[in-house]
Amino acid sequence: MDVLQLEARPREVRKNEARRLRRQGWVPAVIYGHGEPTRHVAVRPLALRPLIYGRKAYLVRLLLPDSPPLMCISKEIQFHPVTDEPIHVDFQVLHAGEKVSLDVPIRLLGSARGVLEGGKLVQAMHVLRIRVLPSQIPDYIDVDVSELRIGQALHVRELPLPDYIEPEVDLDAVVVSVQGKTVEEAEGESEGSASA
Repeated sequence: MDVLQLEARPREVRKNEARRLRRQGWVPAVIYGHGEPTRHVAVRPLALRPLIYGRKAYLVRLLLPDSPPLMCISKEIQFHPVTDEPIHVDFQVLHAGEKVSLDVPIRLLGSARGVLEGGKLVQAMHVLRIRVLPSQIPDYIDVDVSELRIGQALHVRELPLPDYIEPEVDLDAVVVSVQGKTVEEAEGESEGSASA
């Protein structure tokens, strides 16, 4: 698993401090973990891009002045409702031997048979929340869709997950499916071919 290195600086906790930091080009953040003191810090928004737009899971190595680096995961990133800019981040410190819950991206592999037959591939789930030891966090959850035909779906319970990965979602939830054409789509195609 890739490690993203982020520089963080301590911040004060006082009224309007978060707003002031954002105006200066920082994102307020908090670091917490089992047996850890809560720390209030700030990070640069550009440094968060891999966590926001990346297609894989990352461990985060937080560099703080006058402190050893902390290995973390990002537990939550909050965004401004209008600008969609990050406005707050929660980091959880990792401890060896202590399982952690996190979202890992789902990566679809192969070409579904149903799509070749005219169906449409619909990915209902783009990340899977799992519980796992820090040393066993996967970059992706790979899902082979090659054998999916029209009208078929893959559910969480059918994913070939190793024993050390515990899904923390409904096992009956649909991950991906192949749907047939709707009546409207079929009629539109008929009209198009008739007018040709």
